[in-house]
Amino acid sequence: MKPRVYLETTVISYLTALPSRDLVTGQAVPAKAAVDAVHIEVAAVNGMDFLLAWNCAHIANAVTRAMIDRVCRTAGVDPPVICTPEELTEE
Repeated sequence: MKPRVYLETTVISYLTALPSRDLVTGQAVPAKAAVDAVHIEVAAVNGMDFLLAWNCAHIANAVTRAMIDRVCRTAGVDPPVICTPEELTEE
């Protein structure tokens, strides 16, 4: 099976309301970036293998990655691999 990729341009799903709040309250993503937390949770809740993002401030950020992974796993979902388009390309 080919890996699945989530591109951060989705319609917000009701399935992500509580998990994305946990990302913000767990301080994985700052409160001012609550919409960014929704992108992460939409990808995680829907079982995406990758979340392709250009947002390096709050999503594709190596510093926040461990916190994002922890919050996703605490919510009972596997976190997607978060990366930029350059990181995802295969050679």
